[in-house]
Amino acid sequence: MAKWNYTLNLLVKKCLLYYLLLYTIENISKLIVNIQGQEANPEEYESVALYFEGENNHYLAGKYYMLASSYQEALRHLIKKHPSSDIEAKSIDLAVDCIGKANNETLTNVLIEYLMGDHDEMPKVFKINSQYIFIKI
Repeated sequence: MAKWNYTLNLLVKKCLLYYLLLYTIENISKLIVNIQGQEANPEEYESVALYFEGENNHYLAGKYYMLASSYQEALRHLIKKHPSSDIEAKSIDLAVDCIGKANNETLTNVLIEYLMGDHDEMPKVFKINSQYIFIKI
């Protein structure tokens, strides 16, 4: 009987943890759905950014940090290594928007160094807004 109680106790704890995790994910999802397409306050955007940062989704973390006006943090995520070249291209487009909104020379220089490959010896060659191509000559 004691072994049965112990097993039941473990099962209940695992179920509670599982439901707690689902509840957390559901609340984050609701928050994202609520703020998409409408204005939210910077704290809400930053909460979503922190969630995506924890998920190692640097593109979405950068996007929501930018919406929260945390431009330095946004750029830090947008210029990290991304899982695909498509996401990297979207991140660079968003990073250009970010430094435009930030109007900060230091952040502009960080992005230029990233695009020129100064940190990893790999220049980034992407079309930006279908008008510009950045290459290292």
